[in-house]
Amino acid sequence: MHKIWAICLLFLCFIGCLLADADKDLIKAAEKGDLKKIRKALDAGADVYFTAYHGWTALHAICAVAGTPQNLEHSPEIVRLLIENGADVNATALKGTMPLMYAAQSGNLIVIKMLLDHGAEVNAQTENGATALMAAAAYGQLPAARLLVAHGADYTMEDEKGRTAYSYAATTQGWREGLAVSLMDRGAERAEVAAYLYSLKVEDLNIPPTVLVKTLDFKCKMTDRDDVFTRFSWIMKLQNCANQTIEISALIKFVDAEGFILDQDTVLDIRLARDEIREFTGYHLVKSSLALQVADVKVEIKQ
Repeated sequence: MHKIWAICLLFLCFIGCLLADADKDLIKAAEKGDLKKIRKALDAGADVYFTAYHGWTALHAICAVAGTPQNLEHSPEIVRLLIENGADVNATALKGTMPLMYAAQSGNLIVIKMLLDHGAEVNAQTENGATALMAAAAYGQLPAARLLVAHGADYTMEDEKGRTAYSYAATTQGWREGLAVSLMDRGAERAEVAAYLYSLKVEDLNIPPTVLVKTLDFKCKMTDRDDVFTRFSWIMKLQNCANQTIEISALIKFVDAEGFILDQDTVLDIRLARDEIREFTGYHLVKSSLALQVADVKVEIKQ
């Protein structure tokens, strides 16, 4: 009798080891986005609730790598399999992070939509108050940010230090502090998200657009003329009001007494350093047949 119990106990231990191995294999497969190994681990009885380091589940793992080129195709199928097998879309891992936050950071729209459709809390916060929208902003994932907002993400929410998603788009520091993860520089992409979030604020509060460049002075006069063309020379004094170097263009319009545009010239690649005030000069040739009708010359800055 004792031998039978011993054999049963050994058998249960063996099964337990197999299941434990399957659980670990599931996490490893999810971290690599390996669909075949995911299926194999699930068939072997892997537990989708199994947590590795810091409460990391297989769903967290696949969402974190869903945006990489090698995982874009299979990630949605892996997420579907995990959810169908009972994975919790709102499971919390390191400092309260959820799968949606990692999906937002990776930028895979299909995965984000799947999580939202299966009940992921769009405005859930980490222990530090960070949200999925803040994750998308920090990683410069503009399409992800738009999708989250369309599903009710609140761009005005603040973390424990009073930072909004706009703040996360403007600097990577907040997300580093909130999740202790490394982040490559995606300055241009984050700037696009920041502009989008700012546009929401402008729309909601009816705030006038920020003036990045001021025209301090503009003068234009006729300096030369022949039967074909008339030269108009101009001087333009600009001030950069932004907190960074910017590149803009200017549109110079030659209008008649009734305000109709007779001719125009575009000045490209105007570059101003932070807080710089500088004069720019140039000229434009207008057909002499139109030049005498020019009543005014106006400049429009394209920011």
